Amino acid sequence: MAWPKESRSAGARDWLMVKVFDDLRSEWRRRGLFGVLLSLSGSERLPSTVFLLTETEIVRLEELSRKALERTPQGYDWQPVGTELIGGLVECSPAAERNLLSRMFEKFFADGASCYAARHNGEIAAYVWAFPRHYVLTYDNYKGRNLNIRVDDGAVFLGNGMIGAKHRLRGLFPHLMAFVVSQWPPGTRFFGAIDSSNTLSLRSHYRLGFRPYKWVLCFTLFGRTWYFKRYPDNPHWRRQNATVELTTMAPVLASVGAPNAKSPPDPVG
Repeated sequence: MAWPKESRSAGARDWLMVKVFDDLRSEWRRRGLFGVLLSLSGSERLPSTVFLLTETEIVRLEELSRKALERTPQGYDWQPVGTELIGGLVECSPAAERNLLSRMFEKFFADGASCYAARHNGEIAAYVWAFPRHYVLTYDNYKGRNLNIRVDDGAVFLGNGMIGAKHRLRGLFPHLMAFVVSQWPPGTRFFGAIDSSNTLSLRSHYRLGFRPYKWVLCFTLFGRTWYFKRYPDNPHWRRQNATVELTTMAPVLASVGAPNAKSPPDPVG
């Protein structure tokens, strides 16, 4: 027998509330109050201008894993793409974001970023961007909550990637990233940023050879925003000035992950 409309709505609300509380309880057991607040923010039950707490993991590539590249996707070509294929990049992206992305991609190219794609039967199936000088880590689609990440000579920040819905779970990610690495001089250092709640993406990056470099926390409360940072060897958060660019220097990168490695110094904050 079908439920009355009001009963269906009430049942859905009850189910949603139970799920929310189960998620919060799970996070409490795993990460305490911090995890509960992260989960509450991720549920988007409050406007992000009122309350936002999101943790981003900045990762660096140590060495490409050959095991992650054993499965070769069939029927795909890998290539750099230029401004003439912005339309194809946009078509590969979620429909709700396409108006914003078209303008954003034009700006990326104008600012000197490079784009690489996997193509299947002539259409773009996946893409990722490489930023050789400057990357903006944004928490509100570039409106105001942004962290500026400066990468030094010999380093590239990878981001703003997408795999089309029809082409997921086919092993495109590791091979596209390997192609990108092959397009840069030997010794180039590669970085990326992943939301800490995106466990699938984190696992994919780890399998390929990426490792944690640092974590960045964005915290908004009633319209005011603060940033914090921490490193793999130190669990304590410290303030991160949003107007200060993060720096990645070769001597520092060489020490991260080594025995008894210390937190990389922030030259300017």
